[in-house]
Amino acid sequence: MWSKAYRGVEMFKRSFVAAAVAVGLLVSAAPAGAGGGMTVLGRDPSLDAAPGSDLTQLAVASHGSDLHIRFTFANSLPVAGTYGPLTGIQWAFRVGKKTFVAEAYPSGATFRYVLFEKKGESFEQVATLEGEFDTIAGILDVFVPLKTIGAKKGTKIVGAGKNDVDVHVHGLVTTYYADQMTTKKGFVVR
Repeated sequence: MWSKAYRGVEMFKRSFVAAAVAVGLLVSAAPAGAGGGMTVLGRDPSLDAAPGSDLTQLAVASHGSDLHIRFTFANSLPVAGTYGPLTGIQWAFRVGKKTFVAEAYPSGATFRYVLFEKKGESFEQVATLEGEFDTIAGILDVFVPLKTIGAKKGTKIVGAGKNDVDVHVHGLVTTYYADQMTTKKGFVVR
């Protein structure tokens, strides 16, 4: 009798361990973005730009039917309305032979989000995007519909070249770049 009970406990332990391992494998195999995981494409040192302009990281993830782009800042300005009206925060990226720019810009006490496609030497606005700027945490999230950029599972998305991520201020004659970084890695849509 004792041995039957002992075998039952041992069988339960083995089943429990097997179930725990299976759950662990499923969780680790989940695609990036499904559990909130982001792929970091570029980093920039902190404290190399003025407060509100100090980019430190660009990361992306698949998020349902969107490309989730996350800009991270050090020393973000605590109130969105304190960004100048001609400020832009953007990432230029390529999908195949097409080049796009996802940009956030202030509009009163909030931000607006747009997507441009490069056509020759000019840019055409192709979409208004969803996004959110948590200025306290220094995190700007922008969501780009994959369909709009012609991306699907397996599509590679890469930065458009040197200084493809920036914070800029448009002037009358020129544009001032408050901080820039170059992404070093690409991202494959999952």
